[in-house]
Amino acid sequence: MKVKQISCYGNDSYGGMSGRDIMALAAGLYEECNFNYQEARVQQCEYLAQGFYKAGVKGVILPAGGHGVYINMTEFFDGKRGHETFAGQGFSIELIRRYGIRTSELGDYSMEYDLKTPEQQEELCNVVRFAVNRSQLSQEHLDYVIAAVKALYEDRESIPNMRIVKGRTLPMRHFHAFLEPYANEEK
Repeated sequence: MKVKQISCYGNDSYGGMSGRDIMALAAGLYEECNFNYQEARVQQCEYLAQGFYKAGVKGVILPAGGHGVYINMTEFFDGKRGHETFAGQGFSIELIRRYGIRTSELGDYSMEYDLKTPEQQEELCNVVRFAVNRSQLSQEHLDYVIAAVKALYEDRESIPNMRIVKGRTLPMRHFHAFLEPYANEEK
């Protein structure tokens, strides 16, 4: 049984990670010890953030960090979308539907804005994160992302509002709930 487990799933002492994943993790940790590599990562993120900014996309959070770029959805939508519209989720869905680009909404939906107290709601940021994956993205990739976000920004009025239709009160509902677009006269 153990031989089958090792050949199919990795050694039981790995904590569920395959040998390939452990080697990728080790390579990443080794690379991160190199200051030139870290500088290149920060420059790559800054290139993406500045590209959004220069394209006229509102809400880009500057300066960029070393692993990703954030866009504030409240500013992106000129303050016209309330928290109940889950604008960051609508943005993320449209970006992947139209351009095949995956982002991580880290705002109203993933932080369960609607289930928070008014005091907790005031503390939440409404952002979308563009993770810049280690050693995977070229300048051409970043230029494509910039062009896609610019196009989506220019067409932001067509991005649908979202509403939760199932699983609203489930723990960690962002893994279990379902969203659907809905028309709203006030986007």
